[in-house]
Amino acid sequence: MSVEGKSNDHNDFSYLDENILTFAKKISGGDPSAIPVLKEAVQEGFAAAEEQCGYELPDISYQTLQNVMEGFYEWEESGNA
Repeated sequence: MSVEGKSNDHNDFSYLDENILTFAKKISGGDPSAIPVLKEAVQEGFAAAEEQCGYELPDISYQTLQNVMEGFYEWEESGNA
């Protein structure tokens, strides 16, 4: 583990969903009304990655997308960034 409590394992991508959500909250100023636009942007980004990679991403990519969408749902339900 690193100082921040994150794994140093180069195959551990569990932090990506947190980073995506943190970035989304920062660029939206924490405004939950921006969630639909942010969700669409994330989905478009993953779709572009699928297209670039030939429509077959590693399973971790889809898990990350699912975690991000769940994070948006939780943010939307709580109303807090």
